[in-house]
Amino acid sequence: MNIQVTAQASLHFDEVTKRLVLKTDHNIKAGSEATITYSLKPNFDLLLQYGFVVPDNPLKFVQMTALPSCVFPSGGLSDAKLEAEKSSLLASFSPLRVLTMAGPSSALLGALRVMCATPAEFRRRGKEILHSEARLEENAGCVRDFVRASAATMLAAYRTTIEDDKVMLGLANLPQNFRNAIQLRMEEKQILRNALSWASS
Repeated sequence: MNIQVTAQASLHFDEVTKRLVLKTDHNIKAGSEATITYSLKPNFDLLLQYGFVVPDNPLKFVQMTALPSCVFPSGGLSDAKLEAEKSSLLASFSPLRVLTMAGPSSALLGALRVMCATPAEFRRRGKEILHSEARLEENAGCVRDFVRASAATMLAAYRTTIEDDKVMLGLANLPQNFRNAIQLRMEEKQILRNALSWASS
């Protein structure tokens, strides 16, 4: 049974009958393929757990692990107490802080807005900064600078470019596991390129 992100069927084990049951609420034409999904997972997880990637997977992202230190647009450093308050706020808010094909996720933007907030702004708006959809002019430059620097550093760490990857994918004798890994890395590089464009807009 093949996987597809927008699968037409689901597969589960029936404890009563001791059989695998395939269910669907779609009309599947006789002789055509019925597909399942292994739950919505990014290609990185699919490759590690199952050994393949899904080309049209909507869950494409690059994990951002490091957040900027509390450096303010004015160039001054925050005091230790304020830094601890910011860290405490972020620890209570843990959705994925990632870069997607469209740019930074709302969770990443929220975390960056907190870390880049001036002392006055943080004390005035507190938790609201994290969940605010509006761009905060006071720290927009800091947020974009961090995304630009991080994406450029991560992109420079790859040994090949997207163009190199395309050439490799064109090789007829390339093993499938190599092909899957190259496809995943190409997606990551495209996300990082998109992040650079977002940060420069």
